[in-house]
Amino acid sequence: MSWLWGLGFFYSIHLVLTYGWLGFAAFALPNAFGIFLFGAVLDRHAPDLAALSRRLRSGYAGSFLLYQTAAVAITLFGFGICVLRPLFGPDAVGAVALVLLAACAVGHVSSLAGLRRYHSAALAAALLGGAALTARLWGTSTAPLPGPESLLDDRFLGLVVPTLVGLLLGPWLDIQQWRRAVAIREAGGSTTLAFGAGAGIFLLLLVVNAALAAAAGPAGVHAGIDGVPFAGVAVAAALRGLDGGMGAWSLLFAGWATFVLSTTIDSFYESTRWLLRDLVSRSQSPLLALIPAGLAATPLWWALLALAGTLAAAKADLPFIFMVMPWATVFLPAAAGIVAETVSGRTAYDPPLSAMLGVCALFLFAAGHVAGSAPLLTFAALLPLLATAIAFRPSGTSVGTTASASVQTVSPAATAAPVRIAPVPVAANADAPFQGLVDGWFATRLVATYDDTNSVGNVYFATYVRWVGKARELLFRECVPDFDLKTTTFLALTRRFEHDFKREAAEFEEIEIRIRLSKYNRKFATLSHEIHSRSHGLLGSGSQIVLFVDRETYRPIDIPPNVLRGFMPYAVAPTGKVSAFVTEGAAKAA
Repeated sequence: MSWLWGLGFFYSIHLVLTYGWLGFAAFALPNAFGIFLFGAVLDRHAPDLAALSRRLRSGYAGSFLLYQTAAVAITLFGFGICVLRPLFGPDAVGAVALVLLAACAVGHVSSLAGLRRYHSAALAAALLGGAALTARLWGTSTAPLPGPESLLDDRFLGLVVPTLVGLLLGPWLDIQQWRRAVAIREAGGSTTLAFGAGAGIFLLLLVVNAALAAAAGPAGVHAGIDGVPFAGVAVAAALRGLDGGMGAWSLLFAGWATFVLSTTIDSFYESTRWLLRDLVSRSQSPLLALIPAGLAATPLWWALLALAGTLAAAKADLPFIFMVMPWATVFLPAAAGIVAETVSGRTAYDPPLSAMLGVCALFLFAAGHVAGSAPLLTFAALLPLLATAIAFRPSGTSVGTTASASVQTVSPAATAAPVRIAPVPVAANADAPFQGLVDGWFATRLVATYDDTNSVGNVYFATYVRWVGKARELLFRECVPDFDLKTTTFLALTRRFEHDFKREAAEFEEIEIRIRLSKYNRKFATLSHEIHSRSHGLLGSGSQIVLFVDRETYRPIDIPPNVLRGFMPYAVAPTGKVSAFVTEGAAKAA
């Protein structure tokens, strides 16, 4: 029932009363076929749907979230101006906030399986309610529906291409559909069959809406600020006219619409939470690490953003078609990019180009709608696809890959210069042995011996990695002195190691290894290091990423609080002071 009570419900009513049954068919058939096509293509081109979904959730996260927010906004907006306003007056539009919060609460306490059972019951209620309301309105309107000649209207002809493109690509940017597809595949089902059945149910519900509109007639149709009549209010206006004001049937329609509206919002909440939890768990943003996981992963913020947009659009008396425009313009490049990536296996999405062409198309679409220009409306829907065509052209090469958390790499010559952190003093006496915190660095010294060298007498390249590893273990002991490998519930694993070699060391050279916490997020800690020689100065520098996992399941966990607290003294930015050890080594190297 996704999106049925936003774009599906109210736009269906408008199309039936403005362009007749053929106009409705031009909207409903591509809508249902797009859902079926989504499932069929996934069955054919996505054998590992879970892995594809994870990659797309990372690469298209912003587009997924904006799409969900816009979908909730158009649902609430249609409900406000097509149900609440004509039945209860203009001030009643604010009641959408109560409906939104109540539906989000249902999604918050429900699992996907629970929502499936609930929506199965809701489907029966939706059909019965729609049938009852249609029966009550049937025969009350004598106005005939528009015939085939109405399809020659320039606005309708101009909407043919945007409708086809927008509805066929729409499901690909709908995180609710991806959530369902992954669950279906995990349960051993066929997405082709499942989404084919869903498309049939969806089409049936659209027909119920169309029949309700045909029975109501063009009551309450009025021109918006764009000068174009909008018929989405017809059902509410017809029922209020029959009751002579607010009566039983009007209240039934309001309650019925509220109930079925909630089945879209709760599904939005559950699927968006699924997306956000995945993004938060994999994020390496230091800023996000400061926000509690539950607060960062709640869809409530996006729901409130949709509510704010809804109330602003209602206050401005924005035409309904203006809320529909993003589906035919700004969302198209991302949706087409997902299709191209699914089919080709390549990752070549270009967000800046997509945003620029999508926004240009949005303005062209608005101008074409107001002017009633079919060529301009058609061009506006095709322009955003140019971004995908350019990004995925045959000369493009980028293939999507994902890094394994268990792979460790050593780079003897990094392609990008590492960030230089100024060395700091290690001790007042440069010759004294030292191990501990100085100006944000953990420093330790050693003397290279024969055991560290290779057959030609210089220090073996892997020895530098071993030295850094030893320094890291000493740092960990310093940070978490109570750590006991026998009783610990977590383990620290190396996700990536990089080292940029500058100079070589030889036997009996005095070496100093510095290591510090350079950045971190909820799951990963990045440690930077430098290796200095008293004789040859800076030998090399680099970084490593450490993640923490559950000891039993090896599933990634948040950085344990006691570890994070211990690391904090080593996250202070160095002041840039230089020790005598480093000064002497740099002078000899020069």
